[in-house]
Amino acid sequence: MNHQKQSKALKIANQALQLARRNKASQERKYVITVFERASIINSGALFQLNETLQGNGDVSQRIGDSIRCVRLRYNLQFTQPPSLSGTQALRMCIVCDKQNTMANAGALFIGTGSLHAPMLQYTKDYRLQFAVILDTFSVNLDTYNPSKTMHFDRRLDINTRYLQNSDQILSGSLKAIFISSQVGSAQSYPSVTGTIRVDYTDN
Repeated sequence: MNHQKQSKALKIANQALQLARRNKASQERKYVITVFERASIINSGALFQLNETLQGNGDVSQRIGDSIRCVRLRYNLQFTQPPSLSGTQALRMCIVCDKQNTMANAGALFIGTGSLHAPMLQYTKDYRLQFAVILDTFSVNLDTYNPSKTMHFDRRLDINTRYLQNSDQILSGSLKAIFISSQVGSAQSYPSVTGTIRVDYTDN
């Protein structure tokens, strides 16, 4: 009888400890900010990692342990067309969760990157097995009369990210932003993006 009482007490204590840890983690939000300074948006797709964070002493940009829970995504971005361009330029931005961190370029997600109609690309047939699409702007148009456009976004997340031990290498749950332009040409002629994307997270 005493053994049963001790087992029950131990179970209750463990449950209370887990609850305390979850509450503590939810209160201690940290973040990773990706800064864009006129980053070129190319026709074959520019890809950026958003939730890479080093293991460290637990300050606002360092994780404790080998996993985190991404809880919020915010961005404030300005897309700009260079003065040398005329006519309408189409842009597309996607933010995805790369489940096993296998995406090396936009071609893993889209069919036919590098085409003249890149912003209208279709997803690969099996993308749902590898990626979860969080956001897809589909088409942002810039032209001579509207050479820039500012966009804001704020969304709650619930994505677990695992890292290689003592490394910033992501094993699963990688958040990535992809920008694609309809423009084909030199680097000076590509549209650009300026601003920040912020991912809030808690330690698991």
